[in-house]
Amino acid sequence: MSAGFFLLTITLGFGQFIESGKIVYERKTNLLKIPNLPPFLKQIAEEKKYNVDEFVLTFNENGSVFVPKAAMTNNPADMLSTKNTVYSNHVTKDRMTMLDMMGNKIFIQDTVNKISWTMTDNTRKLAGYECRMAIYRKNDSTNLYAWYAEELVPSVGPETFSGLPGTILGLATEDGGVVYFAKSVEFTKVEDSAFKYDTGKTKVYTKQGFADEITRQMGNTPMAKGMIAGFFRWY
Repeated sequence: MSAGFFLLTITLGFGQFIESGKIVYERKTNLLKIPNLPPFLKQIAEEKKYNVDEFVLTFNENGSVFVPKAAMTNNPADMLSTKNTVYSNHVTKDRMTMLDMMGNKIFIQDTVNKISWTMTDNTRKLAGYECRMAIYRKNDSTNLYAWYAEELVPSVGPETFSGLPGTILGLATEDGGVVYFAKSVEFTKVEDSAFKYDTGKTKVYTKQGFADEITRQMGNTPMAKGMIAGFFRWY
């Protein structure tokens, strides 16, 4: 048997393991399941019902960046779902999240989440890949379900989620309030320069520092609490 034939057999038999590429996700947010909305936003949620957004995750073995395909607009409905950009360094475990507040960029420095996943034997196919399901119990009332593809080697996923033995192609809250599913996976060489960012002279906050800033400006009001919960939903 020739070496070339042997390698082809291995590839066909075990699949192609991908270490870098781009994934397009669609996120569907059920606006009617967002709790504690002020009256004017609750009315918008009841009229709109859903927000549908697309994001692109670019990754390699050293890092990743998760970005929205469209910027935040002045449409009040955009206030009901975030469009964060997340830079993750897989080597140092550092993370920078850029919040888009109607065109204003807020940078928050943090570390990559350490998530205690519970593995299951359930599977489903997403974007052409057979994915296994894992569960994250975020708190007493919230379970998150993730589907990851072992053929995609980096432990990455949408928003701030990672920590599984493969790339997360699907993510959903238990009540279906927010659902991410990969629409496409593209194998391409990605350089580390794709994960560089420049905060310029913009102030960089910690998570707690930014929460304190919102409280300082808006007081300890239900709207301020709702904003903080919305911004840090995936932390």
